Amino acid sequence: MTDATAILPPGFRVTDANGAPVSGAMLKFYDAGTTDPKTVYSNSALTTSLGAVVYTDSAGTPVASSGSATAVMVYTGIAAYKLIVTDADDVTLLTLDNIKGAIDTSTFLTVGSTSTLSIPVTSKTANYTLVAADRSKLVQGNTTGGNFTLTLDSAVTLGDGWSCEIRNSGTAGQLLLAASEAISFEGGSFTARAFEIGEAATIRCDGTAFKIVSHTPPLMAARGPGVIAIADRITASPVSPTPGARYIVTTGFSTYATHDIIEANGSSFNKYTPTADCGWVAYVQDEDVYYSFKGTAWAVGVDATATDTVPGILKVSTQALMETGTATDAAVLIGHQHYHPGHPKFWARVNVSAGAPTLATSYNVTSITDTAQGRLTVTIATDFANANWCAALAIETASGDTYYSTITNGAVAAGTIEVRALDTTDDS
Repeated sequence: MTDATAILPPGFRVTDANGAPVSGAMLKFYDAGTTDPKTVYSNSALTTSLGAVVYTDSAGTPVASSGSATAVMVYTGIAAYKLIVTDADDVTLLTLDNIKGAIDTSTFLTVGSTSTLSIPVTSKTANYTLVAADRSKLVQGNTTGGNFTLTLDSAVTLGDGWSCEIRNSGTAGQLLLAASEAISFEGGSFTARAFEIGEAATIRCDGTAFKIVSHTPPLMAARGPGVIAIADRITASPVSPTPGARYIVTTGFSTYATHDIIEANGSSFNKYTPTADCGWVAYVQDEDVYYSFKGTAWAVGVDATATDTVPGILKVSTQALMETGTATDAAVLIGHQHYHPGHPKFWARVNVSAGAPTLATSYNVTSITDTAQGRLTVTIATDFANANWCAALAIETASGDTYYSTITNGAVAAGTIEVRALDTTDDS
């Protein structure tokens, strides 16, 4: 597309000081600031030449050529030019120089344009104030050497329509963004905020305040899981928190309510208040525990606790739960099952050969002792709490032999028991 502009408005006529038309006037065109003739055209495509002199008819109207009756428009390109208007006797009536030509659109971005949008990129490594000259720039804050602040100049000074992009381009540390006016973001606003590694935003000014209109979240890395990373749960303001660190308020203080998340911004905190049943999930780094916001409060875990009728997250047994023996919402760990009151606490198989007992196999038994003929003492590894327990006995005999077993009266203790095997045909 050719860039062209009409030099004269439609209906233009050359007139004298009294407003009377000048017959046969001449419009002479030159390159700006020179006496070099400049060709002008009768069409906006700049393909039909009128030469460097345009004549007028008896009414002072520009025509296609000297003596012609065909009125024409007069066009020029992007270069500046000079115009001298004379009468038919070549007496100068008007001289104008350095007249601006058409707007050059060769660098404009259009559907068919091959031009590209140029966004200057600049880097900062220390405190810096973003000023009017930073308009449309990408300002990269390299925080590898330590935290620092990018401060927005006054919104009034920057003006309506000013914008820029910022990004934390470091490999460590936080880039702090600060302003004296509010910066609107995600339904809230702040005047200071920490940007993590890789985090970026486009900021626009409306002349009174600022708005973040696009945002790139921080890079995912080992420094935090894909949920809300929480440094700690607190009841009072933390001392010298790292900018960007977040905390769950467990007891309200200052202007922060219980259950709020507060985020250090380098000078104070930004507050985020969860709504009922919002489903937020947080990982508290100080505790190595996940929390989820259920109903109107933070709860340990990320789902409901499973029971025998409700699916969910399964908790595991403890010794106390096993000894109570009534819980229906905990899975039994192998090392805890023996604590259940219905589970055997120890057992032993004893073989007797030539009158000598030996311990063949056992569970929770330290040793056996041949106390006397037909009497055996069993020592338990982990004792009962007291002597109020019972034992089940059985004797395996050869065919035709008849024995019965019993517990020696008074021989049951927390950690031992004495048992007897008696021949029914012999009182020994």
